[in-house]
Amino acid sequence: MVQEYTDPYDLVVVGAGVAGIIVAAKIAQQGVNPKTGGPLRMALLERGPYLRGEARPGYGHPLRRWMFTNITTEFRTGGRYTMGVFPEGPNGPNTFAISAGSLVGGGSLHYTAQTRDPQSVDYLAWQRETGVDWTQGNMASAAEEIVRTFNIHPRPDELLPKFDLDFREAGTALGFEVSPTTVSKRNCLYSGYCDGQNMCKYDARAGSFVTYLPIAEKNGVQFVPDSEVQRIIIEKGQATGVTFIQNGIEYLTKANKVIFSCGILGSPVLLMRSGYGSRQELGNSLLVENGNVVQNIDGRAGPFNVRAVFDTPMSDGAFHDGGFHLFHDTQPDKVHDRIQLRSYHPTLGKPHQVALNALAPGFGREHKDFMRQICNPSLPSIHRDELLKQGRVTVVVVHSSQMLGHTNMRAEMFYDIGHSSLRSLFLEGSKMAEEVLRSMKAREVIPDPRPVGRVGFLAWAGSCWAGTDPRNSVVNQFGESHDVANLFVCDASILPRCASQGSAGPTATVAAFIAERITQRHFSTSGG
Repeated sequence: MVQEYTDPYDLVVVGAGVAGIIVAAKIAQQGVNPKTGGPLRMALLERGPYLRGEARPGYGHPLRRWMFTNITTEFRTGGRYTMGVFPEGPNGPNTFAISAGSLVGGGSLHYTAQTRDPQSVDYLAWQRETGVDWTQGNMASAAEEIVRTFNIHPRPDELLPKFDLDFREAGTALGFEVSPTTVSKRNCLYSGYCDGQNMCKYDARAGSFVTYLPIAEKNGVQFVPDSEVQRIIIEKGQATGVTFIQNGIEYLTKANKVIFSCGILGSPVLLMRSGYGSRQELGNSLLVENGNVVQNIDGRAGPFNVRAVFDTPMSDGAFHDGGFHLFHDTQPDKVHDRIQLRSYHPTLGKPHQVALNALAPGFGREHKDFMRQICNPSLPSIHRDELLKQGRVTVVVVHSSQMLGHTNMRAEMFYDIGHSSLRSLFLEGSKMAEEVLRSMKAREVIPDPRPVGRVGFLAWAGSCWAGTDPRNSVVNQFGESHDVANLFVCDASILPRCASQGSAGPTATVAAFIAERITQRHFSTSGG
């Protein structure tokens, strides 16, 4: 039996990730009830946990430090806070599916928090493909806000290893577009913990969690964590609330307006669960038809790796972030099929990896002395250079093209990763990477042994396209559903693509931009 949760809200935001936190914070801070002029009554629902505690960049909070250190089960494949992973799609080995984790504050800025605000190619693609007015000029203030608030910046040369500097010099000499790899951090301790999918246990990763979350808390947003939203209530062509399960109890909460901000997988899945989508997918469950829901997913295919061995160490072995990206556009309009080369340099590895290296003594004081010397560059070590020589320098070849995929009601996402257009682009990118590495005087260049096309995808976007034409999109340029009144979508799913470095920065920029528009149009005394 479904229970009433509370009195009706002015607004319910579903999803407390990078975009959802921004939308909730900005609307709560700037918006008012258009009838009374008073503060908004808002709720923010999230299927993941709420790890409370004041944000302290560079220090963290004991609860979060404990959680992120012991993250082995909760957020990994099949864990409580993941949506599930499917290694192959319906067509066998040439398809691909992903999973997504959940947490109040979001986890999109993993992988050393590399991201940037949208680039010129992104704005051009968005306008050309969808007709939206998301121009660089219109979105300039939103982009500047995200760069400033997230502290998006390049690392200075003094903090980069030799390989990164040589990589930049070689790319420039060969005529590539060379761009600094910007990171979104503050007071980073260089622990290396974010080198992968792990979250930052020291609050140094400056995403929505440590920036906009406190704004939402201060302005009275009610957080409802560990809440699995089941569907949106659609009555007479408009959204009137949502149902969700918390602690095994199903609740109904009414709302004047609902914003879905559940990401590339979550938003379209919830729309379909609510009867909003394609007739082919929903059949008799269809309430509102829009065949663009779950379609048009775009992603940067990769990584396809080319390794090189150098005669001398190209790094001091410590963890470094930053560096440079090399870009090459295969089409004159510089919108589609952008090949990206990103560098990795050899490192000693995390302590637990170094401890198992063949050079490490098995146990006892010798092992402790070995680890102390290896992990402290200021101490002499006869083994450090030997470990560095074992390292392989990797250039990751990634491209952004309009290879469309789709998802379904099980949150599976499918791509044809064996498509012929991908094969040709990876071959071209591989040759480019080999050319760069040889110009850096590599002793040996080793192509990726995997068949071309056996890769994954990064920076997903597009499952609920924004556009001016309802025939090829789900929401308009203000984030409003074409088909259901009082329903909005604002997250990576409404972006047609992310052509450059990372999706978190562009997603945050669009969220800040859309939040301003929603506030002006719906939560002001002079709204439209």
